[in-house]
Amino acid sequence: MNYIMSLASFLLTIIGKAFIFKKMDVEMWKALIPVYGDYILFSKVWTKKMFLYYIVLEIMAYCSLNAALTIGDTTAGFVLLMISILLFITMGVFSIILLTKLATAFGHGLGYTLGLILVTPLFLNIIGFNRAKYRAVQ
Repeated sequence: MNYIMSLASFLLTIIGKAFIFKKMDVEMWKALIPVYGDYILFSKVWTKKMFLYYIVLEIMAYCSLNAALTIGDTTAGFVLLMISILLFITMGVFSIILLTKLATAFGHGLGYTLGLILVTPLFLNIIGFNRAKYRAVQ
């Protein structure tokens, strides 16, 4: 059952992103490519530079987590674990800012931002299929 829910969530996210890309005058197929699709989204609603920061944060977070798990129950392992937790929190903040900028780019406010944060696949489809127009970020 969990696999079905995960697959449905994944497919809804891809479909919503594809139609959002269409509204942004980006080819819909680009939503199918995981990292490249995120790059496009960042560049359209935020900046390419912030995408680079996000990717570096993600790599550092996973590397420090892997190192912490490899080292095990030591002081160094604990410090690396705390560093990875802080990096993951920072990534969460980046994601919230990105979703806020996405909602704003389509003329929506706090309600849509909260919807995007809490029920991302559903609200990506709502933005992708509703009549809201994309307004380019200055």
